[in-house]
Amino acid sequence: MKKLFSALLLSFAATALFAQKPALKPIDYVNPFIGTAATGHTFPGACLPFGLIQASPVTGSVGWQYCSEYIYADTRIWGFSQTHLNGTGCTDLGDVLVMPVTARPDRKDYRSTFSKSSERARPGYYSVELTENYVTAELTATPHVAYHRYTFHKLRGARNNITRT
Repeated sequence: MKKLFSALLLSFAATALFAQKPALKPIDYVNPFIGTAATGHTFPGACLPFGLIQASPVTGSVGWQYCSEYIYADTRIWGFSQTHLNGTGCTDLGDVLVMPVTARPDRKDYRSTFSKSSERARPGYYSVELTENYVTAELTATPHVAYHRYTFHKLRGARNNITRT
């Protein structure tokens, strides 16, 4: 009985010791933020290869530097639009801008600051916390459609005290 127990224990220890992590797929190495700095003219939003939709945040749209409507160093989001182009060298498309906002008496405009630490992007998905609007924005893409999900957080007391729902 001792030999059987020892053999089982050794077997479990060997399994744990030599267990391999699942192999990473090429998609696991993709970083959608590459090329979004300065005039890289790329965007981090949700899109698929050969897809018709490129849903992404807009941090600016005036001037040559905003050809993709996003620069990583920006601290305010103007909204989210459905189509963007990478590396065109000129502003294109004339998108309809969507921006989720909450009614506040101190609001001066529709734009919102956001925290870089809350920004997440991977192929086909993008999310960010809009700090002034108290909204979590999530974008995802299929080959023909983009889905936007906005989670509005309840305001409680002080301006920066958010209750997550």
